[in-house]
Amino acid sequence: ESETPTPEPEAPDPARLAETESELEPVPASLADTEPELAPYAPAAEPVSSFASDWNDPPPRARSFAPPVPPRPLLEPEHAREAGWAAWVGLISFLAALLLCGVVRFYALDAKPLHHDEGVNAFFLTRLLDEGVYHYDPTNYHGPFLYYAGYVPLALEGRPGPWSLRFVPALCSVLTLLLLIPLRRWIGWCGVAAGAWLLALSPSLTYVGRTAIHESYFVASVLLIAVALVAYARRARPWLPAFMAAGVALAYANKETGVISYAALGCGAILAWFASRGAGRPFARARELREVLRRAWGRTDPFYPPVSFAVPFTAFLLATGWLFFLQCGLRVLIWRDRAGNAWEVAKAFALDRFHWLILLSGWIAVLIGLGWLIYTLVDQLRYWWKSQPRSRRPWWIALGVFALITTALFSSLFTSPRGLFGLTTSLVHWVARGVAAEKTGHEKAWPYYFELLTRFELPLLVLSAFGALAAIVRRRPLGLFLLGWGGSTVFVYTVLAYKTPWLIVNLIVPLALLGAYGLACLVALLPAGGEARRPAGGARAVGAVLLALAAPLLALAPNPAPDLSHPAIDTAGLDAEAAKAKRKGAATITRWLRVPRAPWCELLYHLNVLEPDDDAYHLVYAQTSREARLLFRRLNELMDQGGSLEVHCEEYWPLPAYVYPRSVAYPSEVPERFTHSILLLDRDKDWELRTRLSEWKRERHRLRPGVPLFLYYRPEEFATSPRSP
Repeated sequence: ESETPTPEPEAPDPARLAETESELEPVPASLADTEPELAPYAPAAEPVSSFASDWNDPPPRARSFAPPVPPRPLLEPEHAREAGWAAWVGLISFLAALLLCGVVRFYALDAKPLHHDEGVNAFFLTRLLDEGVYHYDPTNYHGPFLYYAGYVPLALEGRPGPWSLRFVPALCSVLTLLLLIPLRRWIGWCGVAAGAWLLALSPSLTYVGRTAIHESYFVASVLLIAVALVAYARRARPWLPAFMAAGVALAYANKETGVISYAALGCGAILAWFASRGAGRPFARARELREVLRRAWGRTDPFYPPVSFAVPFTAFLLATGWLFFLQCGLRVLIWRDRAGNAWEVAKAFALDRFHWLILLSGWIAVLIGLGWLIYTLVDQLRYWWKSQPRSRRPWWIALGVFALITTALFSSLFTSPRGLFGLTTSLVHWVARGVAAEKTGHEKAWPYYFELLTRFELPLLVLSAFGALAAIVRRRPLGLFLLGWGGSTVFVYTVLAYKTPWLIVNLIVPLALLGAYGLACLVALLPAGGEARRPAGGARAVGAVLLALAAPLLALAPNPAPDLSHPAIDTAGLDAEAAKAKRKGAATITRWLRVPRAPWCELLYHLNVLEPDDDAYHLVYAQTSREARLLFRRLNELMDQGGSLEVHCEEYWPLPAYVYPRSVAYPSEVPERFTHSILLLDRDKDWELRTRLSEWKRERHRLRPGVPLFLYYRPEEFATSPRSP
């Protein structure tokens, strides 16, 4: 049988297809389009969260034919690209700033005698080294991190000294510059280099970084929080919350005033959020923020933990005015002690500028804030008990990191749980000092930090003002974040009555980053050459090179620091060995700089090497005099010959660090008969006991300006009398 061939299908006619498609009815998008009477019962399409994560949970299924809205990062890169060789110039400039920072921090690190606070920290360090015991005191001496961080250098050297105590803080001050590297996505390598130069050559940061106190660790911890927050806002990496939690824990483990930095960072984050999410008027941005909070409170968003905790905590710290509340409450306690009855207390309270209104609002705000926090915590724990999605696991890991670091440090490595009970007590104590309800002698007028900035940090102050202007004009997220962070920090530390020079470093870091941002914006302000509203490649490269060189050139700008007209090498009051070392150091630094009279370099060298105890520099505050080294040397010579020391003076720090490991007696009262062969008296005790000690040999020394000390010893008890200073 023959098979009949199958005919091939004919090609469709395009004109006929077009007519057929025009006759077809469109597919309804929803039930409301097909049956209008059933419109109220039509299921609504689920909104797609703008905070949806692309690395954990799958995105929600859309019920409409519209494509899902892709997630948008909170902070978008502003200067993501640079010219190739300009980026190399910025990288080399950053490495040069890092190297110079190391030289400035470690050169002649022992030129400055130990400060009063360094002596106190050395006492706890030696106790930790000898006895293995440290207990956190919430009413003094700040957090415990400094003592564990400085344990290894002290154990290697065996005794407290300038190098063993200051090595780790100086190293931390140098490594702080490395935290600027993640910001290159926004300000480029040249902007990072500019910020590194401003931090490396800052007189305030250099002077504090060469001192064994908590500020170097605290500044690094706060900067870690800021950089991790910016990086997480750009892209939600799972390990970034752990870094933020570590920074929060380390900041509080160094100084209890970390709550001020937390609130300042929260202000910056809110400004950045409004700049990134709000495309319309401020009211539209507020409605969008309300919608985000509503979705977060309904547990439909993977960012529920940070929003639900950060928002009430920030509101509790900032919007309630808790500083004024504590100030008024403590004043009531003071008035209660002064007055004899309740009527006098009420009268004094009502007449003092209507503080009752602030107190009442403070109580209401605190109760609302605490209730909000407790409700948020309970609600979050209940939801975690039911089900825990993968998107929230990084935040629970971060909470575990925070709890682990805090518990380990404040409980003395899990050996003293009572230290954990001092967390809230320490906050109340240091806030009381800050609002000057407790008089400490460190109260100063509000323009104190502005005087220091204009005297020592004038280029940085000018650049930060330009950066603030650029942030306001451009209204980009990173600029507004730095503006909110820096502006809030400056405002709080200006309002607080408790002021010391080393607290200025909390202002220096955000202001330096704001200045670096302003310098980076200069590249974007260059005239366009080819592309609309964008600099050409050559103009961008030239601007990047100028940006990389701007900060080093500013280091040579005149600085109005006081008392720099005297000769560079002043050896008055020093012995031959110290004078020789001083001349050698001055000659070395002059040859190395190749700039004999560069004002900024001269300021750094005078402040940190030649005259670190000269209180004409306002950064020098209650610093031990260099002449006190003669006193410490004399005491060691006497005690090496078998003498025993008895101290009768209120201010003697850092004496224990210089006579370690010898034992010293510190009796509370003057005995009728002295059993020790060496006595150290202050001015009042010297005037009282001078007649009783007429047969003793007397020497006068100066511990620091305004604090003289008098040394008495029996010359007949020593085989060889030590030489006089």
